Amino acid sequence: MELMQRIKEFALNSVLAVLVILSFVLSYQVWFPSHTGGPWRTREAHVQSSPPPQSGGEPDVHRPERIYVQNKEGQVALLVTGSPGYGTVWNGLKGVLKGLEPLYSQLPPDGEDEGPVESITAVLPVPLMLNQWAQEWAWDPGGLPNASLKVDRVTVTLSKTPMLHLSGANGGVYRVGPLSATDQHLLTGLVGALDPGLYRTYRPLEAKDLAVKLTPGLSVPDIVEMPVGAVTARQPDATVEQARYFPDLSVVRHIEERDANSFTDGPRWLRLKQNGQIEYVTAPPVGVPPDLLRAREAAKAWVPAHGGWSQDLALGGYFQQQAGRALLVYDLRLYGNGYPVETASPEPGDGALVLELTNLDQTTTVLQYRRDPEFTPLFTDSLIPIQPAEKVLAAAAERYPTLFLLEGEVREMYLGYLIWQPDKLTTWKLIPVWITQVGEKRIYWPASQLGEMDPFVAGI
Repeated sequence: MELMQRIKEFALNSVLAVLVILSFVLSYQVWFPSHTGGPWRTREAHVQSSPPPQSGGEPDVHRPERIYVQNKEGQVALLVTGSPGYGTVWNGLKGVLKGLEPLYSQLPPDGEDEGPVESITAVLPVPLMLNQWAQEWAWDPGGLPNASLKVDRVTVTLSKTPMLHLSGANGGVYRVGPLSATDQHLLTGLVGALDPGLYRTYRPLEAKDLAVKLTPGLSVPDIVEMPVGAVTARQPDATVEQARYFPDLSVVRHIEERDANSFTDGPRWLRLKQNGQIEYVTAPPVGVPPDLLRAREAAKAWVPAHGGWSQDLALGGYFQQQAGRALLVYDLRLYGNGYPVETASPEPGDGALVLELTNLDQTTTVLQYRRDPEFTPLFTDSLIPIQPAEKVLAAAAERYPTLFLLEGEVREMYLGYLIWQPDKLTTWKLIPVWITQVGEKRIYWPASQLGEMDPFVAGI
């Protein structure tokens, strides 16, 4: 009996020991999953197909961010991506540009016109050299007088002898023309066909007593109040996003943070923030920074499978960094209630959609990826007073005098809304702003009298 009792106790103790060991093993497997298939990996991996790639490719990064159309009465319509009339005017202007066989020369200016001149001005998204735009528009670059001139404006004047003007931040205006009667008739028709409700009254920007240099003839919208706006951000679906980023969901661990839900399988980390932003980080070996062409090609393959392209995106910048990395940044250019609605990149690495990439063994890899949520601007019937442009510039020049000395003259100033996150955590706001082009920089200044944010918001 005593022997049987000892055997029974030994058997029970052995079973207990095995259970304890299995408990440790299972705990280790749950908390420290092995992506590479180590000894604690489950036998049956839970591999789930990723959601299908989103339709629509990278938006046209060469399309204008803004188009100004001036009628014979001197009123101006500001057209942005998504606004009524933008597609029609741009398609017509693009057809004229691609059909030109121009005589390239720096011609003397026309004589003074009596009264306002019908015109179309396309503000291009990035300053490129004249020969690069010639390639984009299928021109023969052989006769270019200054192929290295940077150009970010195309203006067509439709009075007297219709001409095409190419200009940039560094001065110099090259004129191409004259336009054919067919092109003149087409563009004049586009100006006349725009909805009259799109036009606003503009006034000259008064340079008197301003310690800044202005482009001659600069005008601003004659607006004293704007609608109060807000913005909603669409929250990402955790189940859908995990399937996009992790090939094996059985080894994904969930971690709750103060301002985010995080998921990891070891080498990959996905954060779904409370403000709707998505952040993804992985850690493959780092090589050398890819050039812009390689970076964009990698983005075209990556983004459709990880949320897709918004056609409201514009290329915000490309930055090569130390340690073999490059940043590709896109910002949003939306339309809301008659005004541009924008996001800004105050620092390299900020933006509505950002990819950090490296090039290793001729393969470009995404190291980090971040995208803002989908935004919907909302507006009320309430109005908010707007500070005059001159008052804003005077305050800006007093606070940031070196900005205007270093960057050059003020070339453009228009009203819009900035999607802004004051706490960097959860809240998004829609703030009226004066958006100012100083040289090649875009600067955002608060337009209301509420003082909700620092006057110097972002420079691109």
